[in-house]
Amino acid sequence: MIYDNKCNINNYKGITDLLDKALDVMCSGELNDLENGFHQIDGEKIFVHVKEYMTSAFDDCEYEAHKDYIDIHTTVRGNEICYSKALDNMELINDFDSHEDIGFYKNDKRTDYPFNISKDSFVVVFPQDAHKPACSVTKESQNIKKLVLKVLYTPSK
Repeated sequence: MIYDNKCNINNYKGITDLLDKALDVMCSGELNDLENGFHQIDGEKIFVHVKEYMTSAFDDCEYEAHKDYIDIHTTVRGNEICYSKALDNMELINDFDSHEDIGFYKNDKRTDYPFNISKDSFVVVFPQDAHKPACSVTKESQNIKKLVLKVLYTPSK
């Protein structure tokens, strides 16, 4: 998992070519005015899910993880907290949905690491990272516009 300010994006270049391309597109601002929904950037290798919603209390959000795609989370408007922890030893709630590349997991007793996601910051979540997005920064829900870039995971051999 990576959490940082967008001004430091070059520190993370070279992990994979697809991740480099996705980070560049995210920082370019060209995605900010897209309508809600899924938009291809490089076919099925890189796409973005644009969504607007109200953030929720910690207990109302779920941990999720993916197998085939890396997630990059950032916002266009508003802030949210995304919690993260290692996926190992977390219990899958239902069957993993391979078509949607998502599984939901029970929160375990280990520490939850919070990250404040804003228009100036980003989180990169790899398949070994469980994450709980959409959590409110305060006790009040906030309407946000969020970008989740999906990058095909191609591990080094």
